[in-house]
Amino acid sequence: MLFGRLVDNRLGLRPMALGFNLGGPELLIVLLIVLLVFGGSQLPKLARNLGQAQKEFKRGLDSGADDDNTTA
Repeated sequence: MLFGRLVDNRLGLRPMALGFNLGGPELLIVLLIVLLVFGGSQLPKLARNLGQAQKEFKRGLDSGADDDNTTA
């Protein structure tokens, strides 16, 4: 699953992306807009930066949880 959990609706199960109920066509349109805005050469750099930011965020959450466990 690309963006997370599935949402059960009357038409079946669809992926829920970032809190919005987006299907395949909507995601393709969003990806096309991102490609047009950032350009093909900038997408790998953008993806790398997003991955590093996600890693730092998770590390910060883990660090905060470790701090809470040691003080309690």
